[in-house]
Amino acid sequence: MVEEELTLEQLLAYMNRETTPWSGDVIVKIVGNKLIITINEKVIFGGDRSELKASILPVLDKLCDIINKGNYPVDIVGHTDNIQAGEKGYESNWELSALMAIQLVKYFVSTGLVSAKRLTAYGAGRYRPVIPNDTRQSRSQNRRVEIILDYKSPAYIKR
Repeated sequence: MVEEELTLEQLLAYMNRETTPWSGDVIVKIVGNKLIITINEKVIFGGDRSELKASILPVLDKLCDIINKGNYPVDIVGHTDNIQAGEKGYESNWELSALMAIQLVKYFVSTGLVSAKRLTAYGAGRYRPVIPNDTRQSRSQNRRVEIILDYKSPAYIKR
């Protein structure tokens, strides 16, 4: 666990550096027993949200390496703003947020070789904003994906 925590600290330092092209758009924090990595949608996806941006792939690769060293569950949660999904070309914000999470799961399994049985993906739609959806900027902050590593989960959960 010591080696893994050191690696997590390195990831924290790397993602929070001022020199990264996504400074402020990637937030890493520890809450209780969980490491929560919040990545703004504009950093991960191109315009149609169907393809991951090449600039984020090295970060996702590093994250896959860290995940593969452990045996803990990982949740990937997509979030949207309150703009009607039809304006974005989707049936609902539930669908859009779930598709965002599924894109990351696909990458983690196919490229990062993370065991699919450790991953859970779901969409929270517009119902868990970090700030009110009052302005264009606040809506942008609410469009995000959270990767939640429960790296200190009890043994019975790790099984």
